[in-house]
Amino acid sequence: YQRRVHGHYELKFTMNDGVILHGDASVPVPEKSGEKFPLIIWANSWGVPEFEYILRGIAWAEAGYIMVEYETRGWYLSGGQIGTAGPLDQADSITVLDAILNRTEWNVDVNNIAFAGISYGAGLAALAGAHDNRVKTVLLMSGWASLQDALYGKETPNLIYGNLLVLLAKLVGKAPADLVENYDNLLHHTNVTSTLAWAAVRSPITYIDKINAKKLPVFVSNNFLDELFSPEYQIDWWQKLQGPKYLLLNQGLHATAELGGLILPGNYVFDQAKLWIDYWLKGIQNGVMDLPPVVMQLRNDFNVHQRFETWPSIQSNLTKWSMSYRGTKEHGGLVLENSNSKINRNVTENADTIYFEKSTGLTAGVPLIGDLLQVYVDVPITVEIPLVSRRGALVYMSEHLPSTIRIAGSPQVFLTVTPSNERFQIVSYLYSVDTLGIGTLIAHGPFTCWNCTVGVPT
Repeated sequence: YQRRVHGHYELKFTMNDGVILHGDASVPVPEKSGEKFPLIIWANSWGVPEFEYILRGIAWAEAGYIMVEYETRGWYLSGGQIGTAGPLDQADSITVLDAILNRTEWNVDVNNIAFAGISYGAGLAALAGAHDNRVKTVLLMSGWASLQDALYGKETPNLIYGNLLVLLAKLVGKAPADLVENYDNLLHHTNVTSTLAWAAVRSPITYIDKINAKKLPVFVSNNFLDELFSPEYQIDWWQKLQGPKYLLLNQGLHATAELGGLILPGNYVFDQAKLWIDYWLKGIQNGVMDLPPVVMQLRNDFNVHQRFETWPSIQSNLTKWSMSYRGTKEHGGLVLENSNSKINRNVTENADTIYFEKSTGLTAGVPLIGDLLQVYVDVPITVEIPLVSRRGALVYMSEHLPSTIRIAGSPQVFLTVTPSNERFQIVSYLYSVDTLGIGTLIAHGPFTCWNCTVGVPT
């Protein structure tokens, strides 16, 4: 059943400092006197204009929701400078909600209000949920929990996405000096403390106590190969939430699993989100709260979603491998810690040495393009392990696995490094290697040390 909908496509919202934000709305038409409708407010993604959610807005308005999207300050037609989800942006979300509630002719159900968004919009939605008690639930798609970790996780600047974000801000927005300055600080490891404090104000995890105090219901969707807002950090935040919560982990890059749902029906993320808001904003008993709340999409079959009651799950086993000394051999070994093998952990007697080389033969593929091909065209990122430089890289390899295993979650590597320079960076790769020595990339991650002591293990 589809309701009649009125579209409002030239909305203007005046903020507390006089800045005008542009927006649009899809509003269902009442069929009886006194009928009220739940409200969902969406903020634009970084670099995307206000009509981002317009098709989805019409579809959900036909289902009985007032759908409003607004263009945050500094983007396109909206005034002011980009706030990067700072205090002004956080105040703006409250002011936008106030302005909508003043439109009494829209018949908003003031007890059933949600904020939602993708990427930048998701971060703003989480912050609105933290600060405004009128918000009953939030939908967070490809958002961030910690902007510090997103931009500087493992003390490593997020170069590819950072450059892209700043470029978009300059091209289609009004980029403030502090945005460029703070990103430059991270690239050169200067004024890091003040820059991370700037990021903390913009991070939902900073306000976790406020969110938990109100037991805010939170719907989270992130993608396994999102290297901007890594699911590793989102999971950490999700685990700290004490209210009702739901977590989707999809195959894809940043926001790619959600994008199709903006245009076409049948998108898994938006279908699950719709169940969530139907329950929380309309009280529909659709069973969504009876389902295991952690959902992971399989890489080899996008139609299969495995559910867990929580994460980490008792349905999975944590496997630990220890690296054995390489010495003069082609590669070191990986030994299962629960085996009977003895492992010598003396870092002085069993220290392998590598040197800086611009190219070692190990790779995670062409940024963004390689990941897209890997996920959506099934073109794996591969390396020839026998050709990897033994001077510039260390290879540790297990025995052949006796059977196929399924990997879920984030692999971690623990190393002791004795540097010969006060600055170094290590990149770890996990590959599945066949009998010919062809390695297929599973995961990778960097670690950077900026002020290490030469000759002292760290």
